[in-house]
Amino acid sequence: MVSVIIPVFNREKTVLKAIQSVLDQTYKDIELIIVDDNSTDNTLEVVKRYLEGEENVKILKNQNSKGVSGARNFGMQNATGEYIAFLDSDDEYLPNHIEDSVQVLEQYHQNVSFSFWYENSMNEKNEIVRSDRESSRPNLLRVANEIHAEQINNVILYGKEFFEYTCTSSCYCYHIITMVMRRSLLEKGILFDETLRCSEDDDFILRIIHETGFALIMDYHACYNQGSDNLYNFMDRKSINLKEAIRSTEVVQKLTSCWLNKIHMYERRLSFVQEHKGEFKMYDKLVYATKFLLAQKYCTLAILNQSYDRYQACIYMMHSLKIAGHEDEEWKKEFIYKVLEENEELYICSLDKLNLY
Repeated sequence: MVSVIIPVFNREKTVLKAIQSVLDQTYKDIELIIVDDNSTDNTLEVVKRYLEGEENVKILKNQNSKGVSGARNFGMQNATGEYIAFLDSDDEYLPNHIEDSVQVLEQYHQNVSFSFWYENSMNEKNEIVRSDRESSRPNLLRVANEIHAEQINNVILYGKEFFEYTCTSSCYCYHIITMVMRRSLLEKGILFDETLRCSEDDDFILRIIHETGFALIMDYHACYNQGSDNLYNFMDRKSINLKEAIRSTEVVQKLTSCWLNKIHMYERRLSFVQEHKGEFKMYDKLVYATKFLLAQKYCTLAILNQSYDRYQACIYMMHSLKIAGHEDEEWKKEFIYKVLEENEELYICSLDKLNLY
């Protein structure tokens, strides 16, 4: 049996499409777990009415909002299936997702599987305005060759080495909504970080990948729908004019919150890598790459906030330069050059204040 966990919060308008995509699966041995994170709209009532009479359904409710991480953790604690899968309340599975994933997991004796997904940009009426295929097949095949991963038909079997490659080369092929994992992995004590309000899925997945290899199915299994209420992708970033967007206080605040979560995630990753130093062949490169991401994110925050809160922008830039200051001169030159390209005035302002930091 597969336990599919859907966390929900104020999603009465979108959750039924997600639920129906689970009910429409060709694989029928499914336990559907809905975790309501203390919604303030009619989500819970809508879900209960829609699922009335359905078997193998658990509808749980957090008495206090814990965020998507807390909801998923609560769902996992109540799951009884041999496998666990995740779906967000505004996304959808394609009908073959669970069946094909379980087949691959069992055929190749894997603990985790991922697959490709479509990315849909949604308007305020919850209609698709653009659909993109998120695929990096050439890069994935290159990495597979470099780490001697086995490719069988449309499946690549990656080992634990993939953790180092994805953290140092941005080889991105995983998404929480295409993930299917054996429930036995929970015995390792890996849960979602409830202090993260976004990027919690990347953090969770990478800690899982560090523990075990995985199968990548090079077929499309899900639709990732990005709308205005999405915690991270709340706007169409591929068509947005950034200079215009950052004039909006609301956009700046939302993006700042997202990037601060990213920074927290990278800080966790850096600590994790340092704690497991002896396990990594590319330890120095891992540390370098993670610190560079940290410095880059602080720099982005500085540029983002320069008109909204100039003092805070300088603080962010000083954090960025402080991280760069601990690295070798070539690294520092490369980083500072990028900063200068983005905003020379803010960089100079930060340098003037750096001795007071």
